Amino acid sequence: MTDVDNKVKYKSSGGVVKFKGPKRSSNLAREMVAKDVAMQATKRNFKVVDVLFRSNIGRIYFFIMKGLSQAKLIVRMLIKQKQHGHGYIRPKKERRT
Repeated sequence: MTDVDNKVKYKSSGGVVKFKGPKRSSNLAREMVAKDVAMQATKRNFKVVDVLFRSNIGRIYFFIMKGLSQAKLIVRMLIKQKQHGHGYIRPKKERRT
């Protein structure tokens, strides 16, 4: 969770909410992490949030949104960053002179 200036206010993960091993990436762990972040957001008086997904959201979208909605946060915008596949060609470096 960051503020408008992109300063980190709080971060959480499956391990922080007491999931160990392969259970850290389960759907229940994702929901609990979303609840944890949402509770911290309400403590810091956040009411409206923008959600940024850095990876392919697929089925996990439902569990994350469920965790956020239980804390009564208003999701204003969902942002998904574009991913590049294995065949992605990087732009050329600038030539040094």
